[in-house]
Amino acid sequence: MKLVAQKIDISTAIHQISEMTARNDHTAAYVAGAKALGAKELAKKLDLVRQLVDLEGCLPSKLSDYRHGLYEQLMAFAKQELSAKDFDQFYRAF
Repeated sequence: MKLVAQKIDISTAIHQISEMTARNDHTAAYVAGAKALGAKELAKKLDLVRQLVDLEGCLPSKLSDYRHGLYEQLMAFAKQELSAKDFDQFYRAF
């Protein structure tokens, strides 16, 4: 995965992700998580999924499967990039 130059503060990102998840906006939360970690390519893919969901008005099952695979990649990347404590908070935010 390619990285962007700047990452945002992880505690700020975790708070934002929690709020998105509480509003049932999981795809946007995944985008925010990828951006927070600096995973540019993953953020772009997730944003395209978000756009398709907006166009369809729902999350078709095959797209859901694809999104879940991206989520798993996001968690694997987060586990590598974050401390154990930060990863636990990041994971729980979703």
